[in-house]
Amino acid sequence: MEKARFGDKLNVIYDIDEDINIKIPSLIIQPIVENSVKHGILEGSKRGTVKIYVKKITNNKAKVIIEDDGVGISEKVIERVYNDNMQENKIGISNVNKRLKYLYGKGLQMERLDKGTRTTFIVETLKG
Repeated sequence: MEKARFGDKLNVIYDIDEDINIKIPSLIIQPIVENSVKHGILEGSKRGTVKIYVKKITNNKAKVIIEDDGVGISEKVIERVYNDNMQENKIGISNVNKRLKYLYGKGLQMERLDKGTRTTFIVETLKG
C-alpha cells in the first residue's frame, strides 16, 4: 500500500522464505511500515527503502523483520513503546506491541541502526 502512495520515492524489498506458511494478523505489518516511511524515510532524504524479511526459525515459529534506511528511531521512543508510555496521538506501534504480546507472549524488538530502524517480531507458523 505504501509503495502505491509514494511511487518512486519508496523502494520495497521482500525476502520471504519459500517454505514458510504463516498468517500474520491484520494491522501488524502496516503500522510498522507506515511508521518507517513517515517518521524514517520522509523525514530524511525523502527517498528510501523498506525491507521486509520473513524467516523460518523453528518448525513452529517465524521471525518477521522490517528495516528502513531512514533517519532512525530514537532510544526515547523505543523506551516509550516498551513501557507502554506513548503519547495519545502516537499509538500505532504501541498497539502493535500490545497485540503481539497478547497473541504470542512477546512484543516488538526495535533498534536504531547506523542508518535506519529495524523492527522484529515472532509469529507462529501454520500447520501443514
